[in-house]
Amino acid sequence: MRNMLNEMRKIVIILCFAFSIVNMSCEYKDFSPKEWAVDQWLEISESGYVASSYEEQYKLSVSTNYKIFSAWSDKSWCKTTVDLNSRIVNIFIEPNDGASQRHAIVTVGIQRGNKSLTRDFSVYQVGGAWDVVEGTDFRMRWSQDISDSQKDIIKRQIQQLVFVEGGTFVMGAQYEDSSAPYFDENAYCSSPPHNVTLSDYYIGKYEVTQEQWAAVMTTSPSLFVGGHRPVESITWYEAQDYISRLSSLTGLDFRMPTSAQWEYAARGGRYSMGYSYAGSNNVNDVAHFIPVLTEETSPLYTTIDVGQKRPNELGLYDMNGNVAEMCSDWYGVVSNVDQTDPTGPNKGTSKVARGGCFNDNVSFCSVYSIDMLLYTDNLYTETSFNSMRPFYGLRLVMKKKY
Repeated sequence: MRNMLNEMRKIVIILCFAFSIVNMSCEYKDFSPKEWAVDQWLEISESGYVASSYEEQYKLSVSTNYKIFSAWSDKSWCKTTVDLNSRIVNIFIEPNDGASQRHAIVTVGIQRGNKSLTRDFSVYQVGGAWDVVEGTDFRMRWSQDISDSQKDIIKRQIQQLVFVEGGTFVMGAQYEDSSAPYFDENAYCSSPPHNVTLSDYYIGKYEVTQEQWAAVMTTSPSLFVGGHRPVESITWYEAQDYISRLSSLTGLDFRMPTSAQWEYAARGGRYSMGYSYAGSNNVNDVAHFIPVLTEETSPLYTTIDVGQKRPNELGLYDMNGNVAEMCSDWYGVVSNVDQTDPTGPNKGTSKVARGGCFNDNVSFCSVYSIDMLLYTDNLYTETSFNSMRPFYGLRLVMKKKY
């Protein structure tokens, strides 16, 4: 009897051992991706993105311990490339010509053998009613609150945008210009000279006219009335309001130029011939201004229709004279450090204006001269700075091509 019990114990032990081996084998065969991913985890920086109806590019950051990952999209209009060194997925979104929203899923994944781990990123893209401006590559989505007459004026304005190829230039008065009237490296010029690198952008061939202003704002405040004269007697904030409304009406991204963008364009960009004025060394060729500023001559001068003088190397008119052009920068001492796409000081009490006006003498009409719009303590009143006088206008830039 005792021998029989011993034999039964042996059989139980053997069966338990065998079951343990089988169970371990099953655990290995059922090894799940989640367990494998403990040491190969995968995360993406965001879960979704809403794109406009325009062409767009987006970067998605990927975090993983695994050296290699891939990404793919389930829609042909949403394309992906992978930068393994920077751990970035580049997402290129084509324009949506339809009126309906569309949805794509970008999947990011890592894999080892038959085991894989993935994360999904959703791209939602709104639709839009497109309009291509004749003679340009600009595609716009018009606001519903716009008339046909407004469209005609704004289309002509967009047709007048000039492409400025980015590059590096020396911003500021050169030392050979130091004998010029009012030369002061801390106040009246964009000095000391320093290298500035700019990205591509578009800029208006002409200053914004009263006709163009009225098409967006419904009224024109200008003292010297004329549809093709530059708009003036406006504040900096009113100019920003105009830009915001124009962008809303067209779906395009208009801006006020930075001081660097203005000067690069005035100098002729990559086609610059090194002139002191925008297109010539003879200021009378390119600028409407007062040759000799006196109390007797000052009342005789007004603005004139845009485009009456000679253009510069880029085909831009009135970069000097007529009205001084507002910029987005705060006014301040110019740094001599090399810069890329600079936007000026972070704060200040005045805004930059460039190019001189009809009421200025030659000292303010060079490509490096700087004027300023003076503020009071109350920045948001109609009298917030001296642009209420008829000396200041604006010229548009657009940084992105649609």
